[in-house]
Amino acid sequence: IHFLRKNEHIGVVSCLVEPLPEKGNNNGYAVHVDFINCLRTPSQHYLNRFVDSTVAHPSVMFRSALLVKYGAYHEFNGPEDYELWLRWFEKGVRFAKVPEVLMIWNDSPNRLSRSSSLYRRDNFFELKAQYFAQWKTKKTISKDIWIWGYGKVVFRRTAMLEKYGISIAGYIDVQEHSQTKRMVIHFNNYDRSLGFVLVYVSDRDGKQLIQEFLDQRGAVAGIDYYFMT
Repeated sequence: IHFLRKNEHIGVVSCLVEPLPEKGNNNGYAVHVDFINCLRTPSQHYLNRFVDSTVAHPSVMFRSALLVKYGAYHEFNGPEDYELWLRWFEKGVRFAKVPEVLMIWNDSPNRLSRSSSLYRRDNFFELKAQYFAQWKTKKTISKDIWIWGYGKVVFRRTAMLEKYGISIAGYIDVQEHSQTKRMVIHFNNYDRSLGFVLVYVSDRDGKQLIQEFLDQRGAVAGIDYYFMT
């Protein structure tokens, strides 16, 4: 409450979270906690919104006026909290975090994220495609869209982009592909003039290497690329 009163430009505030000591091995949970704890400023939240939810849902407080102005949770075949955040991001709502651990997050196997079909991974990618298309239209982005990643899973997820009117110019991969129906280039042939890149690589180490590569080439998040995983 104090943070919101002091920062009137912030609409949604969260905090750092600490995972409850786990039973067994759940690396995905730990990786997600690391991810959200690194995002603190409005810019960091916004530029990473297509990766995953940038906040732990039970840690959030927001201004009630946002519900009146932009609507509350929608009931549909998908993750209603992530849809809400993407919708509010698109409306210009700013997210931030109190830089303290204020919540112990219990990753219960019974919570909806673990137990409900609404939270299937493809439902998240459907939302990402929908809201990226809205952003592209709003920003009148005329650059060709290139996908960093290759393979059946990537093809299935990027097909959702085409559903929302996004044409894919080609794919970027770490391997050479001489015989393929799709346009594919080796990553070393990338430069900023190629177009706007959506990174669909899920491997954590691979994503780090791609980020370093894009930084070296002078690419800027939100102008030249977005990470989608």
